[in-house]
Amino acid sequence: MQGTGSVLADVSCGVAGTSGDFRDIAKLLIERIDHGDLPEGARIPTVRELMRDHSVRKGTAVRAQRELRSLGLIRAVIGLGYVVGAPSDEVQSLPSVANQKKNAVDSIIGRIQRGEIAPHTRVATLKSLRTEFGASYETARSILMRLHFSGWAYMLINWGTFAVPPHFWPTKSITGVRRELPYFINSDSIPDLEMQLAVHLGFPGWEPPEGCANPHQ
Repeated sequence: MQGTGSVLADVSCGVAGTSGDFRDIAKLLIERIDHGDLPEGARIPTVRELMRDHSVRKGTAVRAQRELRSLGLIRAVIGLGYVVGAPSDEVQSLPSVANQKKNAVDSIIGRIQRGEIAPHTRVATLKSLRTEFGASYETARSILMRLHFSGWAYMLINWGTFAVPPHFWPTKSITGVRRELPYFINSDSIPDLEMQLAVHLGFPGWEPPEGCANPHQ
């Protein structure tokens, strides 16, 4: 793939347009690629997103994408649109959404089990899921919900999705995870929070240890 520094110079050359000029939009996207905000394989903004973010018409947004493709910076992926990377002769395809969800959930559960994601720490964000797994916004939300309802993670309102500690893993559940598993409200202490978790994750009669601080504060 051509160095983005020289590409920026090519795009900038002779440009005197406004912020609505397709070359200006292309230049902004190239800068994001150059700075690592859009790494290899990351999805670039769709035509609709470019129209919304830059207040331009569809034709301008399409030309901005074509500019990047002509410079060899992006390639088409079926089911995703354009991603960062040199074009290939064949149009790539993504796994089905169902497989995409399963792969992401299995990967995160594995990290929790191996201790790579510590108890009561955030398992992922919508942005990180979209970047790592090429997931759409809705698919990323579904991945977090699946982790939540499977009992491997819990959701705190206005905080995010966090890893369940080992003593509450669903593989150890006595009665099974409840279907109506709720969003949890942040508590003053981990024992208070874990009392809520114990009820919904299938650990009746569980007693919390004393002296635990709340890592979410």
